[in-house]
Amino acid sequence: MNKKIKKIVKAYSGLLSYVFYFFMNNWTKGKRGNVFHRQNVFLNGFRLSFYGKGNEVVLGGAMPSFLKNCHIKIFGNNNKIVIESGVSAKNLTIYCADNNCRVLVREGTQISGNTELATMEGTKIEIGHDCLFSANITLRAGDSHSVVNVTTGERINPSKDIVIGDHVWIGNTVIVTKGTIIGSNSVVATGSVVAGKIYPNNVALGGNPAKIIKENVNWSVDKI
Repeated sequence: MNKKIKKIVKAYSGLLSYVFYFFMNNWTKGKRGNVFHRQNVFLNGFRLSFYGKGNEVVLGGAMPSFLKNCHIKIFGNNNKIVIESGVSAKNLTIYCADNNCRVLVREGTQISGNTELATMEGTKIEIGHDCLFSANITLRAGDSHSVVNVTTGERINPSKDIVIGDHVWIGNTVIVTKGTIIGSNSVVATGSVVAGKIYPNNVALGGNPAKIIKENVNWSVDKI
């Protein structure tokens, strides 16, 4: 092969492999009642672990998604995880510890690194469209263990859903706990602990525990 042909092959080999992967990357497979479906999603270092039955994982859609070094672990039955199209995620770990849990990451969201989403006891974690997550972020819909009233023996720490609205920016090293709802177009400051409250749209949150530090705000990735 002469030098000219080698240059052409080198120039187009990356593009051809990308195109091949894009069009061949749409398939569904199942085992023990578990279903894994992906469409136009590019996986690098991806791991999926099913330990139960009747679970469903759906990745991608019309627009390409990119998942790097992500791990999904499902320990129970009848859980469902959906990551929609146009999502970019790096070092994302998703846990479903029990049965009937749900995780939804909507279209256009970006997760920059070292993020953990954990559901248990039939709870859900829902992340809206066009959100931006920095790194070292944890969302946990429960405590994984029981805390009980010593007098009555009643459990006092039930698991609860977490809902993040559309276009929410969550800064570095943030913890979001069970029962939290964050309204759309909001910002969560670095190092905050958002603990089980409901927040309106267009607010900036900060602190431990987090509180509203500014109202009537929005954000943009552009440096205006």
